[in-house]
Amino acid sequence: MVGLAKVAGLPDPEHLDLLRWGNNVSFGHASGHVFRVSLHPAGTDLAQQEVQTARALRHADVPAARLSDLWPVQPLATSVGAVTVWLRIEGRPAGTNDYESLGEVLARWHGIHSLPRGLTPVWEVERRAQRLPDLGEAAERSGCPPEYDFIVAELGAGVLGDPSPLLESSVDEVICHGDAHPGNVILTDEGPVLVDLEYVGLGCREWDLSEAAVHVRRFGRPIIIWRSLFERYPEGYDEQRLLAMVRVREVKLAAWALRRALTTGHSLDEALLRVRSLMDDELNRTWTPV
Repeated sequence: MVGLAKVAGLPDPEHLDLLRWGNNVSFGHASGHVFRVSLHPAGTDLAQQEVQTARALRHADVPAARLSDLWPVQPLATSVGAVTVWLRIEGRPAGTNDYESLGEVLARWHGIHSLPRGLTPVWEVERRAQRLPDLGEAAERSGCPPEYDFIVAELGAGVLGDPSPLLESSVDEVICHGDAHPGNVILTDEGPVLVDLEYVGLGCREWDLSEAAVHVRRFGRPIIIWRSLFERYPEGYDEQRLLAMVRVREVKLAAWALRRALTTGHSLDEALLRVRSLMDDELNRTWTPV
């Protein structure tokens, strides 16, 4: 981790604390800053969008992570990826099953009626993140399995296309986090705060709620987490719209797994299971995290 921090040009790399590791690597520093290195293939585009989003959310006083003003020009370009610098939040991470706190902060996000300028529709954000050409190149190298054709068609109908026909009714736009789960919640004295803002945009509330629904439906999480979410989320939802958003999110997760498997060779069986279970509801519908 020290090597990554040095290559990224982060200050005082020997004294950085590793906070999170995934598509993004976050380091904490004693100065009260968090340095976030994006390793996502679309990292620069997403980081630029995230900076614009964070500034819009701050202006609207949305309970979310805040950029540091000491680096006015962000993201920072490095040889390993785009770097953004944030103020460290005084608090503690929410527990894995703390869906009550997630529901509380989503209620605050979705309850903001004066939507800030500078936010992008969630579907434009998702189109940047999906990187369909990368999936196509990986599929060609692997002989283009039939699952690839299916997932591309499904992506075109939902995530990459215009999903409004799936919604079947007019939608009141809200500020969507886009990756709403307890792992992105920090508990503070002022209430829960959401971090990791790269998928934030304007959309229907059901897009955020669909993540918990997919955790129950596909990953075997207990139904109690869904009930816990609504302990502090009084807004309600449209059932048909939620089902449509669950389908779109499942396609997104299956496409991510397939791209990863075709690129790295890891967990190909799981990726194919995900796609095939979307192709045929009679197949095993339980997925395994990869």
